[in-house]
Amino acid sequence: MKSLLQRLHGDDRGEMPIGPILILALIVIPLVIFLLSARDSATETTAEQWGEVIDETAPANTIP
Repeated sequence: MKSLLQRLHGDDRGEMPIGPILILALIVIPLVIFLLSARDSATETTAEQWGEVIDETAPANTIP
């Protein structure tokens, strides 16, 4: 019984260190929060700039 418990306790297959997961979370979570908070202003700015590009590249009506 003791050897069985030692074998079960010593089984490390599938173990994943928590450190890389925490580091990834520390990078991703603030990035997602920033992107969600800047979403509206980025959408408005992009729409305004795209409108300017479309206006500038529109063909001029030079035929009378």
